[in-house]
Amino acid sequence: MRETIIQRRTEIEDAIRSRLPEADEFDRYREAPLSIGRPRTRGQVFLALVDGCTAGHRALDSDRNRGRGQSRDHDQEQVLPIAAALELASLQTDVHRTAFDHSSSGPPDYDPTRDILRGDLLESTAFETMLSVCGPPRMVQRYFAILVRANRRVQEGHATGYEADAASTADLDAVRQLGALTGGAAELAALVAEIESDDRQRLIDHGTALGFHVSAHLNSGAAPTETRSSSKSIDACHRHIDALADCCPSQSRDRVRRQLRAFLEVATNYESVESVV
Repeated sequence: MRETIIQRRTEIEDAIRSRLPEADEFDRYREAPLSIGRPRTRGQVFLALVDGCTAGHRALDSDRNRGRGQSRDHDQEQVLPIAAALELASLQTDVHRTAFDHSSSGPPDYDPTRDILRGDLLESTAFETMLSVCGPPRMVQRYFAILVRANRRVQEGHATGYEADAASTADLDAVRQLGALTGGAAELAALVAEIESDDRQRLIDHGTALGFHVSAHLNSGAAPTETRSSSKSIDACHRHIDALADCCPSQSRDRVRRQLRAFLEVATNYESVESVV
């Protein structure tokens, strides 16, 4: 399962690379391996939920659809652009947050203009990527609306001054805003995989919380020794992974749980090489 997660990260980063804006700041990432030190939480959660749930559908529908040319499998032309759009939006919020932080506490001669423009380019590329997804126009518009709404919530959280490694988990506004793109990933997966609407809000809620706690865990884990905060965050990650899996159809739950736990393990052990921001 680790190999699956690592392969997915490579595929997500290849999709990001192929869509990077035409600007000098991004040139060095077009040809070289894109090792930019991110767990790809939003894309990985989206792909794990889609794969796990559609695999369950395929198992149930194989006899029903045999001989009729029907399939509920979702090809890479649909799912990878969605994963890439989620990650591009995440990059944008981080670039703008970095520009804000440097403006208030960085070098006195720091000019945020280039970073702000770079973030704007990433955001417009994320939106363009989502609108390029293969599918019925009405569904693509729904995907786009989810991305815009989730991205705005993260921006609102950053503007408020929330940070995942510092905000209290009791602060529900911080969790809902900083984890919103991962909640959006879960909502998108529910649409693509046709998960029953009764379970969608729970998927969004637990996806949002998982995104917050993964970030808190990884940021706390950057310290030389594991802190109590990091230990609490990893426990919360496991709890919300289990809850996400329980929202899925019964035949999909074990597959989703194993994929998300493998993602968390890989993300925890992954050492950042360099950063695009």
